[in-house]
Amino acid sequence: MPHDKTDCILSTQSVKRLPLYLPILSEMRDAGDSYVSSAVIAERLSFDPIMVRKDLAGCGVTGLPRKGFPLEELYRAVEKTLGCHVMCEAVMVGVGKLGAALLGFPGFSQYGIKIVVAFDIQPAQVPQVNIPVYPMNRLEDVLAKTKPKIGILTVPADVAQPIADRLIAAGVKGIWNFTSTHLTIPEGVIVKRENLATSMIVLSHRLRVAKLI
Repeated sequence: MPHDKTDCILSTQSVKRLPLYLPILSEMRDAGDSYVSSAVIAERLSFDPIMVRKDLAGCGVTGLPRKGFPLEELYRAVEKTLGCHVMCEAVMVGVGKLGAALLGFPGFSQYGIKIVVAFDIQPAQVPQVNIPVYPMNRLEDVLAKTKPKIGILTVPADVAQPIADRLIAAGVKGIWNFTSTHLTIPEGVIVKRENLATSMIVLSHRLRVAKLI
């Protein structure tokens, strides 16, 4: 059974892997399965079964010998661990091609994230999106009303720091940084940097090492 405690601490790497498990668990649940083993999930993802078992056990569900984890309980526990049951609102700054693409991604809500408002230096030129887009001079007064906790930065690198400062001053506690700027952030604020160029370089390097290119 899942533990009553909701503050179990998982490693960052475990938290990164958990969203990969959810689609598999959902597919098996829809197929009518009652139990799932870590070996099955590991095989689907080419992961180490021991690592997968530790990740799942960290969500507070106990597996049964020769049967595996109770599927419905596990699915709910993974969702709860990831916070999917509690909607966290976010603000985006910079609605260019990348920002617009992120706004069009429907998968955030599955993991408890909702982008509620956006800002851009030229809001009239922003492609049609499904949330309000305001000029930058409205940032403080709009955020005072909406109070999002996550800020998404998809702006030019040279303005990333001052915009991050404004977001933090407005109450944002976490920043998803898509710029190349290394942000200076006060204690109590969390930053996740998403360097697309670095990810592509790593992929290219792995392909060369594996002699696939």
